[in-house]
Amino acid sequence: APDSALSTAARARGVSVQPSIAISRFEARMPEIVEALREGRLSADGTILREGGVVSCIKASIEPVWHLPGIARRFKLDEEALRRKLFEHTGGMFPELVTRADLEIFLPPINGLTIYMVGDVATIPDPDAPLVVRLHDESYDAELFGSHASTGRLWLVYGIEECVRAAQAGGCGLIVYARQEGNALGEVAKFLVHNARAKSQQGSDVRQREEETERVTGAADVRLYELCADPLLWLGISRIHTFVTSSGAKTRAVQAAGIEIIKTVKLPASLLPPSAIAEANFKEERSKGSFSNPVSPLFGSNNGPPVPPAPLLEGPASP
Repeated sequence: APDSALSTAARARGVSVQPSIAISRFEARMPEIVEALREGRLSADGTILREGGVVSCIKASIEPVWHLPGIARRFKLDEEALRRKLFEHTGGMFPELVTRADLEIFLPPINGLTIYMVGDVATIPDPDAPLVVRLHDESYDAELFGSHASTGRLWLVYGIEECVRAAQAGGCGLIVYARQEGNALGEVAKFLVHNARAKSQQGSDVRQREEETERVTGAADVRLYELCADPLLWLGISRIHTFVTSSGAKTRAVQAAGIEIIKTVKLPASLLPPSAIAEANFKEERSKGSFSNPVSPLFGSNNGPPVPPAPLLEGPASP
């Protein structure tokens, strides 16, 4: 904390101290939640969810902070080699990576994440309390402007609905919102793929989606799945009752981190517009292992150890 005794002592020695986490309360208002109330998928309780579709939440913004010796151990890399790769991949912006081995903390120039918590946060580490988790990656055009070329907003809203249900059952729901636009390839690559798909005669063909993405960018996905469970571990989570995803890579990563998943639920097909079917089919096939697992250009394959999958269910479109 900026005003802690440790921070004060560090400042007295001339050390710059800046927070990497900030927490606040807020109220979410989304038209889709109003629609869920009207259609009976959700019910207002006056506290967690109020009339008018107002969801009471706590949000925590987190910037990435890497302990380099620990990161090297996790990826089974020599720390010196890790430092050299980071130095090269950041264009030499951080010479201290290779000249100051005594500096073990690195603030990587990558986007952070926000955790949105709905319900009683004290129940989050309780393995017996209902807990819903959605590990969500940013899809700006869909979530802000309602583009139906991707399923981002659909997944986000459905995850919030599940979070509200868990909170109303006495537990908590979490949306871990990571800023990894377009599978961490960026919006330019994402829009180029959208254009290529729109011009194609193959419609929702999932193989074409894979091929177009790799043709445009050289890879279909460069997200670091190995790190996606970290926020859950920080919160003391050992069991997830409902994991909202169709991603086999995320499911494997969470289970490999030692977190039990009781069940996974996916976006109901009835909520998909025709323009988003290609992306939905692509994600479904990848979850079955039909395509090669994503590869990080920095650390290598994201395969990880084989872990028995949690049962994948299609979430209810109505009560």
